[in-house]
Amino acid sequence: MPLIRSWVQSANSPNTNFPLNNLPYGVFTVNNQDPHCCVAIGDMILDITLLEKNNIISPSSRNCVFQEPSWNKFMELGSSSWSKFRAELTALLKEHPVESKVDKEKVLTPFLFPQAKCILHKPFNVSEFTDFFASYHHAKNVGTMFRGPENALPPNWLHMPIGYNGRASTVVISGTQITRPMGQLKPPTEDIPPRSEILKEVLVSFVPLFALIMLVLGTILAGIATPAEAAAAGAFGAIILSWFYKTLKWQSFKESVFLTAKTTAMIMWLFIGSWTFSSVFSYLGGHEVFEHFFTSINITTWQFLIITQIIIFLLGWPLEWTEILIIFVPIFLPLLEVFDVNPYFFAMLIALNLQT
Repeated sequence: MPLIRSWVQSANSPNTNFPLNNLPYGVFTVNNQDPHCCVAIGDMILDITLLEKNNIISPSSRNCVFQEPSWNKFMELGSSSWSKFRAELTALLKEHPVESKVDKEKVLTPFLFPQAKCILHKPFNVSEFTDFFASYHHAKNVGTMFRGPENALPPNWLHMPIGYNGRASTVVISGTQITRPMGQLKPPTEDIPPRSEILKEVLVSFVPLFALIMLVLGTILAGIATPAEAAAAGAFGAIILSWFYKTLKWQSFKESVFLTAKTTAMIMWLFIGSWTFSSVFSYLGGHEVFEHFFTSINITTWQFLIITQIIIFLLGWPLEWTEILIIFVPIFLPLLEVFDVNPYFFAMLIALNLQT
């Protein structure tokens, strides 16, 4: 396309990036004034916001488009308004006979500012954008990091490049200083903390928790407190530790109490349900049926233990451990005396089985 000459002389230079054939839109400020929409022409910037305000040019006859310092409203007008606006803008800046040139220079010169004195800003508000892996080498390098060199690119990449939604806040104008992530690095002036500080951290964070656990378990094993009493002491100790670590909040305390009450109620209903189930099961003669079945197949004690553990293991897939302990284990308890099995040994096997 041949160069379209303009009455703005710098736009006719062969070295300019912005002749009349190329009028890029933008947003600028000058002399600490408010940001305005603009267009670059040669080494000058033409203030479009002021042109619209003075009724010299406007892409819309109904509404003001450039009141805000962005081109979003202009982009919403569509291609026909874009073409019309570009044609009118080109006609204003195009070189004409001397008499019309003088008139246009007189009208438009107050709205022209040297680019060197202007500061450019983001020309439109970015709500979202899609970034495509358009470069083969870039896409392959990124794919290699995630999937290895053999599966770096999917088979359809050459026909349908990969695109993903980008973060709008990352779109900035050229020259903006960006703080890039560098990971967690130790500054050269920062030394490794002394052993006394490390020991202090261990004492503060680990020892109180370990002491609380040993206090709860130790009182139970030593026979000093019942499990319920030890649990109450542990709860009180946990409150004290939360206050010590400055993490005790009224909202979290209420939530803990509510969850504890909810769990306790659920377990109580399980006990009621298991007691009802066991009572009905015994009343209907279920225990005698099980005892007769296991004694009739003539199995040894170890075979009985293996069969019961397999049944409990299979029940662990669809059921929780509490349901197994409360509902199904009582069915096997009367058989322990028949096969001469120590109840404590049987309980240890069940505990190990449920942990798997």
